[in-house]
Amino acid sequence: MMNSKNSLPLDPLNPDREQPASGWNWGGFFLPLIWGICHRCWIAWLVFIPILGPLVVPFILGFKGNDWAWNNKSWESAAEFNRVQKKWAKVGLILVIIKIAIVVAWNSGFLSKQLRFQLPHFKKLSISAPHLEKSVLAEVLLSLKKDTDLLKEMGEPLKTGKVLRLRRGNESNLKELFDIELEISGSIKKGSAFVEAEVDTGVVLLKQLVVYFQNPAKKVWIIPHDRQSASAAA
Repeated sequence: MMNSKNSLPLDPLNPDREQPASGWNWGGFFLPLIWGICHRCWIAWLVFIPILGPLVVPFILGFKGNDWAWNNKSWESAAEFNRVQKKWAKVGLILVIIKIAIVVAWNSGFLSKQLRFQLPHFKKLSISAPHLEKSVLAEVLLSLKKDTDLLKEMGEPLKTGKVLRLRRGNESNLKELFDIELEISGSIKKGSAFVEAEVDTGVVLLKQLVVYFQNPAKKVWIIPHDRQSASAAA
């Protein structure tokens, strides 16, 4: 129902008086939810309906937005109404341009490369490891088997088990960094191995490899070799 306060019929004695804008409302089209809430157009909430909402609601508000916005709120004048709607249209257009620019930059690879170096050192990956992760795990098992003292303590055959944690990051385009925790077991004893490694142009380098045991608590440094075995509490 039209609000009589906003009813401004054309004055035949003053035909040049500014009238509320008619036609397409770009603010309602570009920013359907926020614009709709601010103008009491509650149909904007339908934008949350899957698939149809985001596709249909912007066009409805674009088509009927000016009429509904004018009637749903009290405006000092048509000039004020038109000025506010122009601001909504400008803000909506700017945000759409920014969104398009981000999508284009991301798809081109530029933005993803920039963000990669701004993110924390490691990023979480799924446990299902592709080729590089498998190469690191193979190198871990080989290093464990080379430690004769560890083999005597755990018993042969020594095997790797479930990967409890696997994180991977990039230090450069050619160097991959890995942070891994996995279960290991032998015929006598079970434990957990903690690994820090890097893969540079396909070459695996284990920077740190530590084995932890429970009952009694103990840790054994495999790499670097100059670290001595000690109680885990130490």
